[in-house]
Amino acid sequence: MTICNIDPINIDPNIARYPPEEIMILNLQVNPYQDGKRIFVSIELTPFSDLPVIELSIFDSEGINYGSATIVEPPFWKHELTMHINSNHPPDCEFNLEALLVYPDLDNLEKESVDFKLLNSESTSEDNGKS
Repeated sequence: MTICNIDPINIDPNIARYPPEEIMILNLQVNPYQDGKRIFVSIELTPFSDLPVIELSIFDSEGINYGSATIVEPPFWKHELTMHINSNHPPDCEFNLEALLVYPDLDNLEKESVDFKLLNSESTSEDNGKS
């Protein structure tokens, strides 16, 4: 059996890749799930030649952190992931997702953010046959 290791950075040699100082966050989107506890995150970067680190953080309007994720040396420039909100929160609470693009040797970090509100979770009544 042969196992083929594909270098994801070199899948399409025709795509121009840029050095760290030219990498930008092209798109950052948040779509809340119906349960009111999770968000679907989509992020797209400029195609890169050197692998970055992407730090994602969820804050409320008072700056309290409700969750974070770190993507270490991602092989692709488009990512989708689900993040969980780590605490109870008021139903009308506004949040901000901050994405920080990090290269350890650079001082100028690329940062984007997007505001969002969670959807109210649908409450289900389970009375187990009791009236």
